[in-house]
Amino acid sequence: MDIKKDFIQRLRGRAEFCRDRGEVKTPELLEQAAQLLEEKAQAVPEGFVLVSKEIPDSVVDRLRYSSYHWGDGTRDYFTPVYQMIIEAQEPAND
Repeated sequence: MDIKKDFIQRLRGRAEFCRDRGEVKTPELLEQAAQLLEEKAQAVPEGFVLVSKEIPDSVVDRLRYSSYHWGDGTRDYFTPVYQMIIEAQEPAND
């Protein structure tokens, strides 16, 4: 089972346990937390990840120090390429 789904299921199970013991606030908070986590998990479709719209420093550093030795111009060279990748994933607003 997926770790996120397992955690959400455990939160809901704990909420039910607390509710059976007569608690009111704790089960409500646990259910809200589970709901928020579930909504967040659904916000990013399977097979996709969230990335920064700007090329991250970590990516530039990995490219700069790769076996190709891009050097100081790495960010300038790869920023347009990275932006094309991001734009290709954005929905069209036709």
